[in-house]
Amino acid sequence: MSESTPEPTLPSAETPDDLRKVAPGPGSPPDQPRRSRRLKLIAVAAGLVVGLVLAEAVARMVFVHGPGRSLEPLRAALAGELLPAAAFQRCIAQPYLLYAPAPGQRTKTGEIDHNLSGYRGRPVPLKRSPGTARVLCLGGSTTYCWRVETADQAYPARLQELLEARLPTGWSNIEVINAGIPFGTSAELLTHYHFKFHYFRPDVVIIHTGGNDALAAGRGHYHPDYSHWRRPLALPDPWAPAGRRLLQSRLASLILLPFVGGNPRGSQALERPADTPPEITWFPDTDDTSAASDTERFPAFQHNIESLLDLIAADGARTLLVPFRLDPLHALSAEESDQIRRHAGILESLGDRDRVAIAPFPDSTISPGNWLDDCHLTPAGCREKATYLEPFVRKLLERPAAPGDH
Repeated sequence: MSESTPEPTLPSAETPDDLRKVAPGPGSPPDQPRRSRRLKLIAVAAGLVVGLVLAEAVARMVFVHGPGRSLEPLRAALAGELLPAAAFQRCIAQPYLLYAPAPGQRTKTGEIDHNLSGYRGRPVPLKRSPGTARVLCLGGSTTYCWRVETADQAYPARLQELLEARLPTGWSNIEVINAGIPFGTSAELLTHYHFKFHYFRPDVVIIHTGGNDALAAGRGHYHPDYSHWRRPLALPDPWAPAGRRLLQSRLASLILLPFVGGNPRGSQALERPADTPPEITWFPDTDDTSAASDTERFPAFQHNIESLLDLIAADGARTLLVPFRLDPLHALSAEESDQIRRHAGILESLGDRDRVAIAPFPDSTISPGNWLDDCHLTPAGCREKATYLEPFVRKLLERPAAPGDH
């Protein structure tokens, strides 16, 4: 008798559908945990994206209003951007002028602060208009009016308003040019007038200077062209394309730029490192490290101002000399104070020359609350300064002069 093979049992019609499904293998996770992990990954990725976007927004605020502003010139230079402020804050390098206000520079609110001719305020046409008097204001940051937000708050603009309100005799209009340059010395005033503002043919030139030159003393290796103290304004070459794209992110810039060498913020970009001699020795027979004696033997400030006065006189213009002044409450080193007083004395002695006037400008002219720092003024202080200088300028303009002379 043989055994029979049992036949497979088939599910009946009454067997539930879920029992007919094949059970998952040991290596296949259920669908629900897989979807849960996928959702977690998406949530983490979305969180990272949102976090990066917020971090980038914060980094951009730091670059605009925070300490990152000091890195913006370096970032812009390495990113290959042609930004007006991509150098010494609001200035750019220029081969013969050393540096100049960056054309097209805007205020925080987007207004044009530097015209395309590279000086602060509204542009003045090069060609003279009959009957229009022209006043040129030469000086450093106290003429430029550093830390005053807009050009129309600076003292040259205020001076124009005062002269327009009561025009000097013989003139039907007035133009005032703010030729101030941050950190400028008598050397920059001389070169800027010779190479640039001479062509504007002003009737009166205001020279307000004497403070920054004082910083050249006491630094050793004295040279009368200040090359022992100043250096060319330059920024590093841009990075490769991939690096330039990376620097479009202010967040990446905040991470990378502190580890990259480059020009620091402000006037230090123009200063040679301390105790480093210049490339050329001007006076091999003298003690180059004795700056105090060399400033007396080779007085750069006096030479520069005298040369500038000669150029202005040759152009037929008159000059108003205005000594540099400090907030009387500001403490200075004895050496710097002595140099500033010495430069003021030089201007006062030069005020006796023909076609040259002097406005003593006592520090009491400015109200105590209208100093922003040791030498810069608030908008109200700029108005006080313009009010003080206006009678001196008016007197020079009202002297016999034919409007069509220039």
